[in-house]
Amino acid sequence: MRSIWLIHSLKQKPFTLGTYRYFNQFKWQEKSSNELDEKIIEKQWKRDIQEMYHNGIKWSFSKSSGPGGQNVNKLNTKVALNIDLKRALNLSQKTINAICSNNSQYLNKKGELIIRSQRFRTQKANQKDCLRKLHELITEANNSLVKKEASYKQTQRVKTMITTYNERRIQKKRQHSEKKKARKIQFQPK
Repeated sequence: MRSIWLIHSLKQKPFTLGTYRYFNQFKWQEKSSNELDEKIIEKQWKRDIQEMYHNGIKWSFSKSSGPGGQNVNKLNTKVALNIDLKRALNLSQKTINAICSNNSQYLNKKGELIIRSQRFRTQKANQKDCLRKLHELITEANNSLVKKEASYKQTQRVKTMITTYNERRIQKKRQHSEKKKARKIQFQPK
């Protein structure tokens, strides 16, 4: 019963007979409470992400270009997503700066990020494509900020390269000094 209360409190939906039956089905399945909690948290996270995306986003629709016949002429399938990164998304300033510097072609004068899509024939599919592009921009910016550690093989390779470089450098210095010594004329007293 506790798991039903937990799920109900996370979902924020009215508790009806249908939801009771839905949650009751988990009693007959042999699943631990940890697995249920993980699924609940995952669903909550997905819902929060969707709400976060949809709260600060302005959508605009227009007629797309290209092939498609009457579908192109009649329907507004081209989608433009306008989002103010500083206000809409809960991102760090470093991530916002990385997105802005790497993708300046998507920014307008107000500092909003504009992503367009007319790849698909339906408006809904183009909206999903815009969200996918936004997600890719954010993950790409975050990945550019994270420094990767070198593997053991890579560090060993760099060390050997440094030692061979130093050996060659010292060898060249010796050759150069011997060349200069050979140029000197030694006078022998009589």
